[in-house]
Amino acid sequence: MSEHFAIDLMAGLREIFDAPANNEQPRLEWWDDASPLAAISVTVGAFGAQEFSYSNAVRDLARWQATFDLDGTPVTKVRTSADLDRLSQCNRLGVLLNLQNAAPLEGPVERTDTLFNLGIRQVQLTYNYRNLVGDGCLERANAGLSEFGRQLIGTLNNLGIAIDVSHCGHRTTLEAAEMSNRPVMASHTGAWRLYPHRRNKTDEELSAIAETGGVIGIYTVPFLLGEAPVTLDTVIDHIAYVADKVGIDHVAIGADRPDYDPNEASREVWEAFWKSQTFSATRDDAIRAGWPPFVEGARYLADWGGLLNQMARRGFDAVSVRAVAGGNAWQFFKQVLPQGPGASDDPRQRCVERVPAAPSASDRP
Repeated sequence: MSEHFAIDLMAGLREIFDAPANNEQPRLEWWDDASPLAAISVTVGAFGAQEFSYSNAVRDLARWQATFDLDGTPVTKVRTSADLDRLSQCNRLGVLLNLQNAAPLEGPVERTDTLFNLGIRQVQLTYNYRNLVGDGCLERANAGLSEFGRQLIGTLNNLGIAIDVSHCGHRTTLEAAEMSNRPVMASHTGAWRLYPHRRNKTDEELSAIAETGGVIGIYTVPFLLGEAPVTLDTVIDHIAYVADKVGIDHVAIGADRPDYDPNEASREVWEAFWKSQTFSATRDDAIRAGWPPFVEGARYLADWGGLLNQMARRGFDAVSVRAVAGGNAWQFFKQVLPQGPGASDDPRQRCVERVPAAPSASDRP
């Protein structure tokens, strides 16, 4: 029986639900003994009439909780380091819930506590543009963190919520790394030196994140990684560059796949989506890159094995492959998430044990 050990730091939903709003039973036909995935991080609150709003976040968290509570559900909520440890013996896919914009936390301080209690364990400080926390990567001003943003970092540290700087601007990223007393992450990004897009991180940013003990997840989004054709080797080029720059212990994967069926039938949907976007910088890049919006060989969550095999063919040893696939993210969350009991102490969330059991977390890289 294959061990599930990998963690996707930014995963889409469309391969798990046909229509997430309907609270149907998750479908994980692709997640079998051959899949290396142990856990994924998924975004809440990003879509709806008021995108990135507090009400949208609460709505999505309620829907996820209903999913976790279903009899025989194949997914389990990860809230604590204990939940993470249990995944090594669990026959369920772990789910970490994230915000890709701290905008829902703007307002009464109780909002952060409420979303934490509902399961949020990863918060990206900004999306592409400015919010009350700081400037995003597409903001011209590059003003860095606000006073509210500095206070929020302390709150997130104290609660045990991972700080994500993937979409943050240059100064916001550096200041967040400096202010945080826990490791910070860039869950889905690339190396600016290899492809100078504003969504990618400079050497200075990569070093600042690594110096906190954090991780940098490399995405599989073609128009952010290089000029066409973008292949699996392009993704691995970014992995190799970051590993060489800051060390293999700080590299992970956050695929950031699209939240629609990635097949030819979706082309019209994809083109209509990007043409409707008002934030032209990323929109124009995506449209210019054209179809398909995925890297062949990293098209589905089920393709993880192929990506890891290609890393091995490129010369990464087995220890390094496991570290990038999940070991580094595992260690990151172990340092950041709250200690003690978690969701798995709820009888509805208890794992179905594997026979034979996979190696324990202490055996992981």
